[in-house]
Amino acid sequence: MNNISTKAALFLFDAKSKFGKAKDYLGRKAKSIVKEENGDTNFISIIIILAIVLLVAVAFMIFKDQIIGWFNGTTQTFFNQTDSAASYTTSH
Repeated sequence: MNNISTKAALFLFDAKSKFGKAKDYLGRKAKSIVKEENGDTNFISIIIILAIVLLVAVAFMIFKDQIIGWFNGTTQTFFNQTDSAASYTTSH
């Protein structure tokens, strides 16, 4: 029984040690990504911009009828106001 508990303890110690090493490695990598710029910044920026463009495209596909209706209403209101202002200035 003592042999089994020793093996279990060694296994847990080894797993904890490997987890600690992996955590340290990932921490160093995260710091290097933030501090070092080897062209990665441009790549990350492109990914972020692409994600934003895709979100806007999906939003437009989902809400296109509402967006087009709002745009038509806004432009009609704008042109009606400019027409009434033009007729007011020419009549007086």
